[in-house]
Amino acid sequence: MNIQNKYNIGQIVYLTTDPQQYKRIISAIVIHEYGLIYELSVGEETTYHEAFEISLEKDIIMAQEND
Repeated sequence: MNIQNKYNIGQIVYLTTDPQQYKRIISAIVIHEYGLIYELSVGEETTYHEAFEISLEKDIIMAQEND
């Protein structure tokens, strides 16, 4: 099995749909038969997302609109 992950454990990322644009850390990569799911952590919260929901760049316009 050859796994091609886009992000790595420990990497800081942002959710494209998060209005506050909190920094999140990739805390796990889960392998499913249909692909990879990334476990993201911010504070005590842990959520699971696909690669298309994740960005390396903070959306500063979205963050400013929601301050």
